[in-house]
Amino acid sequence: MAAPRKPATFTGSSPLAPLMAQFVQEKRACGYRYNVGAWSLRRLDAHLCRQGLQQVELPRSMTSSWLTKQPHETGKTQRARINLVRQFALFMRRLGLPADVPDQGSGAKESKSFLARVLTHEEVRRLLDTVDRIEPMASTHLRHIVLPELLRVLYGCGLRLEEALSLRIRDVDLIQGVLHINDTKFRKDRLVPPARPLVVRLQKYAAALGPRSDDDYFFPSPRGGQLHGSGVYRNYRDLLHRCHIGHGGRGEGPRLHDLRHNSGSRIIPGAASRSAAPSSVVIGGTPSDPRHYQRPLRKSSRRSLGRKRGTDVFLAVVAARARSFSCMSACR
Repeated sequence: MAAPRKPATFTGSSPLAPLMAQFVQEKRACGYRYNVGAWSLRRLDAHLCRQGLQQVELPRSMTSSWLTKQPHETGKTQRARINLVRQFALFMRRLGLPADVPDQGSGAKESKSFLARVLTHEEVRRLLDTVDRIEPMASTHLRHIVLPELLRVLYGCGLRLEEALSLRIRDVDLIQGVLHINDTKFRKDRLVPPARPLVVRLQKYAAALGPRSDDDYFFPSPRGGQLHGSGVYRNYRDLLHRCHIGHGGRGEGPRLHDLRHNSGSRIIPGAASRSAAPSSVVIGGTPSDPRHYQRPLRKSSRRSLGRKRGTDVFLAVVAARARSFSCMSACR
């Protein structure tokens, strides 16, 4: 199992920096990773230094400009910033220090709710056909090898992009056919069994890259380190353009993360799609077949067996279920 990611260290220069470090420590003691919160507090700390804060206090006159919505950001981003200052101000008040607590409803309201752009089965086929035709280049000599399998893992397993990019050799069991996803959202671990055809593809992919150490990334960058999500996203946008799939612009998609929604809609289709979903893409069996419901079965099995600490039994069950899944033409 991979070691948990090391949390980012908080550093600051304002009179409130020691309190911010204590606040971050408290959050992490409660089980939060809080790296994004620590990064936002560093920005607040720099803002307070520019405003000339000299006392251990948090007045409204110092925070109002920092909480104002910027033209380039969404209301959700502003509200997250307001919530951060609220929590820190309440923390200061618990310590008996003066701090202005911003109103929770003072942020901008969202004009619409977000709807994921889920690709159709035909669009997924075109996307995978296009990524398979990528030509090798000297500057990105691994892209034509790595990107086709990365997109198939995102689509076939429902992983978040960061989860897939963080996979190391030791996390991918190509004999049992299990991906070990460690220290993810809410610091949870889980085991994901890819469909057998995808496991076969990953075995060929690993053989093409040659022998590597257990600490190496399974999807490496051209220099051998971790791929950056922004680079993968740029390639994804280029692939969408090549296969004539429209993109609605920022905040509209289809995003890379929407492949995760594709996985959910394919594994557990809605009532309307159950009668019409093509068997060549939907994981095998009829809607009444238990194999059709891969994700809830996996989670419920892990929950029940985890209570008994039956790790070895669970691995055997997961491996057997992974081998029983029907082939997907998109992963052949």
